[in-house]
Amino acid sequence: MTLLTRMNDRLDRLISLCASALFAAFVVLVLIQVAGRNLPLGFKVLWTMDAALLCFAWTIFLGAAVAQRHGRHYWLDVVPDGWRLVGAVVSLVAAVLVLAACITLAVAGWEFLPSSLRRRALSLGTTQVWFFAAIPVAATAMVAFQVENVIRCLRELGAQVRPTGDARA
Repeated sequence: MTLLTRMNDRLDRLISLCASALFAAFVVLVLIQVAGRNLPLGFKVLWTMDAALLCFAWTIFLGAAVAQRHGRHYWLDVVPDGWRLVGAVVSLVAAVLVLAACITLAVAGWEFLPSSLRRRALSLGTTQVWFFAAIPVAATAMVAFQVENVIRCLRELGAQVRPTGDARA
């Protein structure tokens, strides 16, 4: 097991734990919001909508990072199972393209983040930076996860090519 894999395993566990806690908070906040609308509680809970949205956004982006690492985000079979060499090449090309997309999302997300400091989430009394930070944080994790995937694809491609250059069946 490589250092990158061990680091990504820890990052995966941390992100999964955070996403689970945020999802639980989301459910509780929505229940409070529904109860506040439909029961005579004697107090308003207007802030729960923005807080639930914040939890939801983080849950979605963190969950997407974990799903991407485990190959559960999107998958499309375009190469028959018997074509191992072609499949390895297609997997590598796809992995590199996904890595490029993740890098683009991370860089653009970090560049956009300062502008979100000027936007306010009034019911929470804070800036919207907390909402938008989910994008570059999750995209940065996706980059780490995708580098691991590109390395795995390179190894699979190497296993399909004999030293003489002939493809294995």
